[in-house]
Amino acid sequence: MRFIFHDRDGDSVTISGIICSREEELVRRLAKTTAELIQKDIQIQDHESSLDDYASQISRDFEELVWTRELANHIQQTDLRNPLFELVDQIFPTLLDTIQASQLSLIQYDSPIIPSGENDPIPTGQLSFRHVGNEILDQASIQSLLKRYSHQARLHPIVKNQCSTSQIVQLRSFILVPIYSRNEEFGWVLAINRTDSADVLPSYSDVRKHDRHQPEFGTFEAGLMQSSASFIASHAKNSTLLLEQKDLLVGIVRVMINTVDAKDHYTCGHSDRVAALSRVIAANLQLCERECEEIYLSGLLHDVGKIGIPDHVLQKTNRLTQNEYHLLKQHPVIGARVLKHLSQISYVLPGVLYHHEQINGSGYPEGLVGEQIPLSARIISVADSYDAMTSDRPYRKGMSAETARSILEKNEGPQWDENVLNAFFQAWDEIQEICMDTSQSNLSLKTTMPADLISRAVEMTHTGPGVETV
Repeated sequence: MRFIFHDRDGDSVTISGIICSREEELVRRLAKTTAELIQKDIQIQDHESSLDDYASQISRDFEELVWTRELANHIQQTDLRNPLFELVDQIFPTLLDTIQASQLSLIQYDSPIIPSGENDPIPTGQLSFRHVGNEILDQASIQSLLKRYSHQARLHPIVKNQCSTSQIVQLRSFILVPIYSRNEEFGWVLAINRTDSADVLPSYSDVRKHDRHQPEFGTFEAGLMQSSASFIASHAKNSTLLLEQKDLLVGIVRVMINTVDAKDHYTCGHSDRVAALSRVIAANLQLCERECEEIYLSGLLHDVGKIGIPDHVLQKTNRLTQNEYHLLKQHPVIGARVLKHLSQISYVLPGVLYHHEQINGSGYPEGLVGEQIPLSARIISVADSYDAMTSDRPYRKGMSAETARSILEKNEGPQWDENVLNAFFQAWDEIQEICMDTSQSNLSLKTTMPADLISRAVEMTHTGPGVETV
């Protein structure tokens, strides 16, 4: 009698010899039991292998979840006004470790394109690069890679392993993913050369225990790259929309100022000077840069309400009648009413509405007293009054700087804020440079106060005897 048993690896065990019938039955039972045990051992090994696969997949899922959450937090906390490279500097080091790449690169267009198809060329003359990790490929090699594979990558992420070529000998493997959102392409994310070095493994990553010695990119790495590119594309799209909104806002501000200047050519340049003086005062009061720019924009728009004042009142060459003066005093209210619909610059409203209030409560439109008057309005009041006194008007010539200064000093307290005046006088030389009363200075002001300064302000903020200053 002969019995042959086969184990999992194909090896066999043979039992043979002459035995009696009783012994034969015992041997049969032993053989059956042994076969069952071998089969159970095979099943256990299969289950252990499946458990390893499940553990690996769970680790991958957890790793992807951790990375996605971290990326979302970075996106949420990143200011849309900051360059895209700043976001990449924050998120790429972790992504580089997670996908175990030697180099991770952002290739960004100067401006987004709308490809009509996958074969549209890459605007190679308008590319910016950012690298994390070891610089395996230079910019020329990356451009060559883009030219060769971008048409495929626009359809789905490209994953290539064992791809060394004579053209790019350093390249072993890569993943290429477009940064794409709402029909707009902003650039590319490129991972180069999978590494199996344990030195780059995240501390929480169990998955690396299973695939540490498989230095190839796979669907897991491609999925993380695609998720990251989607987040980056969303951020880039929102940044583009914010820039467009800022440009529109800058245009609206400039149109408003030009409209006021066109209605009253005697005060042409007045808003620019008041804005510049106000910013100097704010800086001397140790206000932060954002507050200085908010006050600058408030100064630019402080007289926008004159759009609603009749031309015969604004351009009258004689003294105004009481009724005409009452009309003119409405321009702060009109200005606030016009601007209240621009929620992005709502911070200008206090300066626009209250820049004719006086410390002793004798100003308008509400007769506020002391610190009831917003600081921005107290600052603009000094700047506005000084420029009004030193500028020519239809009914009088402008006074000298020293005369205007003496009036400001005399009415410190009743009309103007003491601290604001001190900050104003501390910057006296700078004030004179801004308000030079020659035709050359007026020309200089018109060329140095253009939309670029308004743009900066929007970008930074986005967001006694009464002296006649109306």
